[in-house]
Amino acid sequence: MMQESGTEATNNGLANQNGGASLEGGAKSATPSVEVTAADLLHLQQHQEAKQRLQLIENLAERITSVL
Repeated sequence: MMQESGTEATNNGLANQNGGASLEGGAKSATPSVEVTAADLLHLQQHQEAKQRLQLIENLAERITSVL
């Protein structure tokens, strides 16, 4: 199973919520403008912490089963 990095997931999620990437100020650049709010950063941090906790639990479960 492939997982996106947190930054990719956040950027893609924001672009999708805003109806796709937009060009700021009508610029002719192909670089999309993405706004990241404090809530987005908090959500990303919480998601990363949850992934770390899950990894720790998986590691502990693996160690326990190897002892049994």
